[in-house]
Amino acid sequence: LSELLAAARQRKLRTYGPLLEALRSYLERGWQVLILPWVVGVRGMVDANSLLEILDFLRVTTKRRAKIVEDVAIESVKALYSLHQIRYQALNLSMSRARIRSSKAASHSTTAQAQHGTFDTDDPTTRCNSKRRRCADDDYGETRQRWKKMASDTRGSS
Repeated sequence: LSELLAAARQRKLRTYGPLLEALRSYLERGWQVLILPWVVGVRGMVDANSLLEILDFLRVTTKRRAKIVEDVAIESVKALYSLHQIRYQALNLSMSRARIRSSKAASHSTTAQAQHGTFDTDDPTTRCNSKRRRCADDDYGETRQRWKKMASDTRGSS
């Protein structure tokens, strides 16, 4: 994953490179102009050295730096958990709709394609979700609880 974070950092540096060039005139006036990409992975992965460099530039005290990096990682995991929670709720809705359609299909003989819910990749009748490589028989509630525990364990260790 560190390669992915490094690649994301490089993309940001390239993206904002023209802005740096546009602000070069401020260098003559004594300003310091830098691009300091704040890169955080969705699963709480951070390039701590890069973040510490930014915090150093911003003159954040050494004592506060580690806590800020830790908080960033925790917030990233919370965001992932929220996304997972939304996905879990959408799956439940999709499965409910699929059950309703199945019961209607028995009496109205609708096609199999019409039985799919809003999220075709989450069709509970398929063995594995090809997009996310998640099998339909995985317990989403159990996965959700693991994420919740991870977030609380991370908070508890701070």
